[in-house]
Amino acid sequence: NENGSGTAGGSRYLRVKGESEEAVKAAGIRNCRIIRPAMIKGSQNTPCILECMEPCCWYACCLFACLPSKFHSIDVDELGVAMGIAGIEEAAESPGNLNIEYDKIVGILSLRSK
Repeated sequence: NENGSGTAGGSRYLRVKGESEEAVKAAGIRNCRIIRPAMIKGSQNTPCILECMEPCCWYACCLFACLPSKFHSIDVDELGVAMGIAGIEEAAESPGNLNIEYDKIVGILSLRSK
């Protein structure tokens, strides 16, 4: 689909991810939030080498300003907070299915300080 996860072609990971998202949406859940972080820092499922190399890549290559925000990483604890807020407050404000990527995750996290 339009945000990188899709059923037509691409890597096996993206294909399965896209198929899974479509299956969840097709299940008829009234308020479905698909959270799409790029890399989750602090997760047992994120390879350590990626977490260790990330700061080097950002500073050495100035990728932070060059890469689209949907590729930015997020801490596992912040992601959990954003998921909770998205499931409660966002569902009340924006009912229906919604894909949530980095920019929206950051926006949701700003709600906790208000």
